[in-house]
Amino acid sequence: MAAARNLNAGFPQGGSLGLARSVEHRYTSLGGEISYRARVERILVEDGRAIGVELKNGERHYADHVVSACDGRTTVYRLLEGRYTGPRIDRLYQDLIHEPGTLFPAVVSVFLGIDGELDAGRDTADPHCTTYLLPAEQAAELPGSLQRSLVVQQRSQYSDGFAPPGKSVVHCTYFSDHAYWKTLRGRDRREYRAHKQRAADVVRGFLEQRYPGLRERIDLIEVATPATMERYTGNSQGSILAWKAFSGADDVVTKLINRDRMRLPGLAGFSMAGHWASLGGLIRAASSGRFAVQYLCEELGLEFRAWESDDQEPWHPGRLGHLPQLARWSATA
Repeated sequence: MAAARNLNAGFPQGGSLGLARSVEHRYTSLGGEISYRARVERILVEDGRAIGVELKNGERHYADHVVSACDGRTTVYRLLEGRYTGPRIDRLYQDLIHEPGTLFPAVVSVFLGIDGELDAGRDTADPHCTTYLLPAEQAAELPGSLQRSLVVQQRSQYSDGFAPPGKSVVHCTYFSDHAYWKTLRGRDRREYRAHKQRAADVVRGFLEQRYPGLRERIDLIEVATPATMERYTGNSQGSILAWKAFSGADDVVTKLINRDRMRLPGLAGFSMAGHWASLGGLIRAASSGRFAVQYLCEELGLEFRAWESDDQEPWHPGRLGHLPQLARWSATA
């Protein structure tokens, strides 16, 4: 909060999608190619060296070096079938991952598309992000809740392009139990959808109390659960940011970088990156990719170089490109 107040931290224009588009543009401008909707089924290994990946559709892509920036547990125990582990890897993914307070929790996200502004008609605008403390009875109404509060973000106030003209997007979140949603979805899809509807109803009711008349202005509600997060990202337990800083994983991850150089025992031509190979947060995740490339350049005898992009085009909503849809299900307004 102090860093944000001193303008040393903030929200990127275009949000996470805008940032991803920026990275995409820089990568492709340097000659890189990206394949979307291409789920990796396994990492190909030959004579103790990673040689490429095999996709879910059976298509294979070969490489001189493979870098995995996805979920660490998925990488080690599914894509590589648990064949390349060591004391530090096992400590992280067999022990610490199950200890309370080591992982960032999962969240339930309720997105609302609203006609006009959330606080339309008020003399003063509400802050773009507010955490509301809830009475125990009201918090208990939120399915799978782990907290007695609700975060309300007026996303349209962060950056242009989040909603059409005259509309706004509100993002409400609360920490939630991954096992609750995972078990429910696996046991009874209809009941799972009913619980998503209940989350939408509780959030809508809460906002209606604060903003009378809002119900009639809600055009759409979308709900994403920790099970949704796990399905779309592969993140263990639906965690939003992987390992917590100052947790038991801190020292282990540091050694994974400084001593193991982000490699796995017995496997050449392979590196790990991303927030499962560092710690939670954008800066740490990005720096892990830099470390992986620096180590690789050193191994190949190449000079590591980094330079700013020469793209001077000002930000505008058109740079978001096509807005992807998370899922087909939505709560009715």
